[in-house]
Amino acid sequence: MSDDGTEALDALRERVRASEFQRWAGLELVSLSEGRTEFALRTVPEHRNLEGGLHGGVLSILADTATGIAMHSAIGPDRTHVTLQLDLHFIGRPSSDRILGAGRVLRSGRRIGFAEAELTDEEGTLVATARATFLLMDRRGG
Repeated sequence: MSDDGTEALDALRERVRASEFQRWAGLELVSLSEGRTEFALRTVPEHRNLEGGLHGGVLSILADTATGIAMHSAIGPDRTHVTLQLDLHFIGRPSSDRILGAGRVLRSGRRIGFAEAELTDEEGTLVATARATFLLMDRRGG
């Protein structure tokens, strides 16, 4: 990221907070720094699958967002990215209704980036892990 990293992170925070998708999905930005982010998700009954457990698709949204925003914070405002692959591994069942997704960049190259996330409940129980691969490119036209 360039020397104006603080400005870029502040702008990204505002974009995330203003995002209709984030609001719809129930995601709350907890923290953001260069290459790292944390989101919280308060689960609701609509997030449950037919068996009453937390639907894996909801966890996928959290994992993709945590890794994607971490990557965005690392590459800066003049570049963009798309998720090429998201691998999600379900580890345990959450014991609380608030799930935290902590994402961090492993590497951001010229064309490819890698990030990972850990999803835990409020008691610290590991619920899922994720690894993501991103295509990185210059932003066109703003």
